[in-house]
Amino acid sequence: MDPNDAFAFVEVIQRGSFTAAARALGLPKSVVSRRLAHLEEALGVKLLQRTTRAQQMTEAGAAFFGRAKEAVDALREASRAATERQDVLRGTVRVTTPPDMAGAIAPLFVELASTHPAIVLDVQLTGRIVDLVSEGFDLAIRAGRLVDSSLVARKVVESKLVIVASREYVTRCGEPTTLSDLATCDAVLFRSKRAQARWELEGPNGAEGVDVKGNLICDDFSFVFSSVMAHAGVALIPLPLATAAIASGHLVRLLPQYESGGSALYVVWPPSHYVPERVRVVREFLVEHLSRAYLSDKPADRLASTRDG
Repeated sequence: MDPNDAFAFVEVIQRGSFTAAARALGLPKSVVSRRLAHLEEALGVKLLQRTTRAQQMTEAGAAFFGRAKEAVDALREASRAATERQDVLRGTVRVTTPPDMAGAIAPLFVELASTHPAIVLDVQLTGRIVDLVSEGFDLAIRAGRLVDSSLVARKVVESKLVIVASREYVTRCGEPTTLSDLATCDAVLFRSKRAQARWELEGPNGAEGVDVKGNLICDDFSFVFSSVMAHAGVALIPLPLATAAIASGHLVRLLPQYESGGSALYVVWPPSHYVPERVRVVREFLVEHLSRAYLSDKPADRLASTRDG
């Protein structure tokens, strides 16, 4: 049996297709297919049932994959350990994060890039839930409820939401002085099923709520932020997203005595017996500094926190 054939088989199963495996291995799809055929011939068993639309491991294939994957993972970890026995951390760390976090996390990655110039930080911003293993990512920054229990997660902070509007909108429509005044404002709504929503907030007298309405609804906070900056109305958005605009005067924080608890923020990664040192360094930096970036009310504080070490 050629170990390269076993390696190709593991890639096919992990990537979900011959095309994806060939891309990851840097080989033509026909070569990957031949390697699987050679492996099945050497073992004398059928490992994979293939049709024009799907592929399914046989019982023998599933048994072989379990042990082969352990061997492949061990070989990769040995290779990483050997290449990382050096004074300077180098290599690529791939991170995925939602687009609406870009403003808060960009200064952190700038600091990381400056501190570790030999590490390539490949940051992919997407609103979808990325499969870290099959798509080859080392880390993810995620907010809200985690749905993949197979990942290792470190809770960083609970974010808070604040009420904001553009200065032009406030000048034109007036600044709300009480919570009930928000009911008369145009609201940009986040993930509302109708043209209205109820905002639950914590204030001087404890929990209070107000019904708001608006004809602009979306499922991405960066869109909400941009809409508010374009004078669409009032919105409830994460404080880090609005901090710089509030400091510059483009946005006004309305009723600052009120805020709403947002979703929890996590750094997550695939489980592994061996974590490359460059990935560990980036991960621990994010765990430590993301909380400061999200809890600070001032952009300068966020930047300074990344330099404190």
